[in-house]
Amino acid sequence: MMAYNSIVKSQLTELLGEDKVITEISELLKYGNPDCLVKVLNVDQIKSILKIANENDIGVIPKSSKNSLTDGSKTEEGGIILDMSGMKSIKKIFYS
Repeated sequence: MMAYNSIVKSQLTELLGEDKVITEISELLKYGNPDCLVKVLNVDQIKSILKIANENDIGVIPKSSKNSLTDGSKTEEGGIILDMSGMKSIKKIFYS
């Protein structure tokens, strides 16, 4: 089993940019005990993050907005908080 490490952090930073990968403890405490928070803007970024997380056996916790009536998405043990609040529109809905 792998885990979040400097290689994963550098992959996420290369994909999203340094300002979109949050690792400061003061910021992360709002979400429990995650390894990082990533801010995504599109589906391709989400796909890439999920691939990186899957390859390294890292949990991903989705977060869509800041207006939850509860505490929202939190983690007890590591993982990546996937912040989708920057995604502002729905382009297509797939029905099954």
